[in-house]
Amino acid sequence: MSELLLPTKSLWQAPVGWLGATLLCGLGLWLIYRQAPAIYRRPLRNIRWFVLPYLGLLTGGISPRFMGLTGINWFASFGFGLVLIATILAIITLVRSVMAISLSATTATSPTGATTALSRSRLGQPLQESERQKQYATAFSISVLNIGAEEFHLAFLRSALWELLLSFSLTMTQAGYWSAWAALTLALPEALFYPATVTQRLCKGALLVATTVLFIFTRNFWLCWLLHLLGWMLFAPSAHTRAQP
Repeated sequence: MSELLLPTKSLWQAPVGWLGATLLCGLGLWLIYRQAPAIYRRPLRNIRWFVLPYLGLLTGGISPRFMGLTGINWFASFGFGLVLIATILAIITLVRSVMAISLSATTATSPTGATTALSRSRLGQPLQESERQKQYATAFSISVLNIGAEEFHLAFLRSALWELLLSFSLTMTQAGYWSAWAALTLALPEALFYPATVTQRLCKGALLVATTVLFIFTRNFWLCWLLHLLGWMLFAPSAHTRAQP
């Protein structure tokens, strides 16, 4: 009996077992996602992103160091990492400003946009500053959890693939580099499936690429979470009201 249980135990202690489990769960979630009530969709997605990696860590099948949770070089993180984050956020802010100016110009020259703005002004519909801040705070708190779960799962994929690639006689650096891009390849289709608009999908894809580059240089999950969160709140125009990263 023990000989029969050994292969199963070894499988679930190996990264490839957890990698297969998360891909199967992702496929199952994709099949039921549109049929599930809207109120349950985000919790189902976050549970799937968090629970499997957490169980992998508990059983020792996934390395926390390869996930970027421990063994972090904080000198490199606070040096090059923060400079890279600041540069990416500056580019995002510039792009967002150009988009906002273009949208404002289009609305101002559109008869429909002008009429809508006038009717809202007469009816007293524009949001008060306090209401806008409340909505922003709610969206931010939800985004912290959603993006944290998404980055946690992406780090889980990197760790599993990193250990898998080490079995092919790659060096530690080579395995870490290629596992980061392979994990992005696996995560990107799912990440682009959930956002509601084309703009959000473009934003999500760009941020995942940016956090992958950041992880390659810093091996720091926490900085990737920070960059993803700040970039999403800055760039995604409808994320503040929908809170749907």
